[in-house]
Amino acid sequence: MLKYNINEFEFIKIDIEGSEYNLIENLPSNCVKQFSVEFHDFLGLNPSDNVEEYHQNLTNNILTDFNKEFETKDRDDVLYIKKEL
Repeated sequence: MLKYNINEFEFIKIDIEGSEYNLIENLPSNCVKQFSVEFHDFLGLNPSDNVEEYHQNLTNNILTDFNKEFETKDRDDVLYIKKEL
C-alpha cells in the first residue's frame, strides 16, 4: 500500500483456501472499508476446534470496527462493512 500511496481499499475479496483466519486476525482495520471472505471451515484449518465460538470471538473482539452484513447459510461467504459507512 505504501509503495503505491494507497491509504485504504474500498473492497477486498478474500478467498485463500484456509489462510483467511491468519489474514483477518492481522488485518489493520483502517486499510479497508468492506471485505468479503470465503471461510473454509471444512478444511480443518480453522484455529479452533469450536468453529462457532471462534467466529463469535472474531466478530466481537477482532473485527470490532466492522458489521457483519451478510452471511450465507453455511458461512461460506461473509460480507463485513466498516461501521462508519
